Amino acid sequence: MAEILRVVSGPTASRTTVIDLLSSVNVLSNFSAPAPRLRRSSVSSFQADGSVDAATAWDDRELAITFAVQGSSEDQAAFVSQILGRTFARPCWLEFQGGTSKPVFFRTRATTLDAVEDYGPSNPGVRLITVVVPADPFAYGLPETGTTTVSNDPTATDGMRFTITGVKGDVPAPVNLSLSFSAGANRMLVASSTHGALDHVSVLSDSTQTALWAANGYVATTVAGDSTAIGSSFRRFTGSTVNTPAATVNFSLSQQTILPGDYRIFLRAKSATTGVRIAIRNTATGALLDSGRELPTTGWQWIDFGVIRVPTSSRRATPWSPATTTTDTLAATALITAPSSSTVIDLDHVVFVPAPGGDEEDGRLLLGRWQRDGTPTVPQAQVDSVSESLWSPGAWDLNWSAAGGFPLVTPAATNLVVIMPWITSYDSKTVSTTVNWSYHPRYLTLRGD
Repeated sequence: MAEILRVVSGPTASRTTVIDLLSSVNVLSNFSAPAPRLRRSSVSSFQADGSVDAATAWDDRELAITFAVQGSSEDQAAFVSQILGRTFARPCWLEFQGGTSKPVFFRTRATTLDAVEDYGPSNPGVRLITVVVPADPFAYGLPETGTTTVSNDPTATDGMRFTITGVKGDVPAPVNLSLSFSAGANRMLVASSTHGALDHVSVLSDSTQTALWAANGYVATTVAGDSTAIGSSFRRFTGSTVNTPAATVNFSLSQQTILPGDYRIFLRAKSATTGVRIAIRNTATGALLDSGRELPTTGWQWIDFGVIRVPTSSRRATPWSPATTTTDTLAATALITAPSSSTVIDLDHVVFVPAPGGDEEDGRLLLGRWQRDGTPTVPQAQVDSVSESLWSPGAWDLNWSAAGGFPLVTPAATNLVVIMPWITSYDSKTVSTTVNWSYHPRYLTLRGD
């Protein structure tokens, strides 16, 4: 296959050629693109052997290109030199294919011609032109794409998550997501992880917990046959007497097999009474993590309780002691701040979303909300991880926060992507999200898979 070196409109299959840098007059004499250097910010002292990397980042790549100009006259050679000078004087997408089955693309920065050897006196029209071009660290491949549909029911096979495997490239790459909601959404969570999985468990109440609720004036029952509930059943706690103000009453979750780590906890709950608050803690007798969240009265909602270490006392994974799955019981405490004899608390399901930090080196978590008052709902959202932006048609004021950064996919790993949309006033397990994903492989070499 003939060598290709040209400036193109972008790294896509439908790219157009801006200028072809090779011709019968302009021949590629040498093309060198060594791998970028990994920069480290390391900390060391005499109190320990070796050093610890505080941060790492890939340095820019330098492309060394030599052209052999074989013009028929000095004017033609000068014209080719001018074209090359203009081309590299501004950033561009440079496509290179050196005999491999697929090309790679470099995002270059502006530079000047480094050397021009003119053989005009003895060989008119012959020149040797060398240019060293700074570029992004990686050679990018053509986009890899896929489409999937994600259910809002965590118990479904595709519930709230999907996986991307067989990721090409040498290093993690940002993954762009185009989301279409079957019902308009006003908030959403998007997370990516190579650690663990999306775990979920239904709420239960054993005899000990039921007694604690009863001591504070509540009766625990199981409501079955409810099509709006996850698994069609949930736990209901109903006030039977005058409830104790700020009562401490517990519920528990079944023994859950889970990979130890940091998880963002979401509880699906609702209440018929305004002012009921609930706070989650890790153990039945442990301290409260915060003052809790107020339960919605408009219908089921996923309530965000932030990041919790699960199991409570689990050690963090290290290269010497990788994490292994274990079982743990998560306990929760309900704080009743507006007690009355008619207080009703409905608790349905809990999901554990792997959170960035700690054991999760490649984890990312993104929370988005359209308009400050949460309206209107939108049918679509675009997660542009390359430019780190989130936008949606029709949303004039969009707020987002990202822990660890925007979603990534990692080669040689199973990449979990979690999608959780919220609709305006309640959550529905029948909502689905169509996801179109894409990423550009990032290569340290000129070509791999």
